[in-house]
Amino acid sequence: MKNSLKRNSGFTIIEVVAVLVILGIISAVTVSTISIGINDVKRDEELNVLKAHLRYAQARAMNSDFEWGIKFDTANNKYWLFKGSDQSTQIRLPGEVIKVEDKLVTMSDLSITDSDVDFVAFNTLGSPVDADGNLTIKTSGKDIIITENTGFIYLID
Repeated sequence: MKNSLKRNSGFTIIEVVAVLVILGIISAVTVSTISIGINDVKRDEELNVLKAHLRYAQARAMNSDFEWGIKFDTANNKYWLFKGSDQSTQIRLPGEVIKVEDKLVTMSDLSITDSDVDFVAFNTLGSPVDADGNLTIKTSGKDIIITENTGFIYLID
């Protein structure tokens, strides 16, 4: 005679809820980790743009009879290109989409944290002007180092 009691095979409601809770915790940790990584990527992207703008000012100085440089407005988290000794004259940086009335580049994910460095100017040899030793621009990301004699620009953690 067959057993009239059948055993139901399947998951209990407690097992299903436990699995859903574990998956929820794992997905929450993953999403928060990804968002932190995205912020770091945006900051690094702005850091590389700033480094490229410094190299642009250096190249302009090497191809002219004037000093060229980048002036930082650390209070408003902005910077601009200048020519000669007048740092208040704003010159548009190539490739930047900015308002017609100002020629400033706004850094939204990066900030200059060292208030001692408010500008960097390059001479016709590509060296930073009036630099006693290497020039360090401290940012919220990595630091930018400009070597004294050669004007080599690189990032350091």
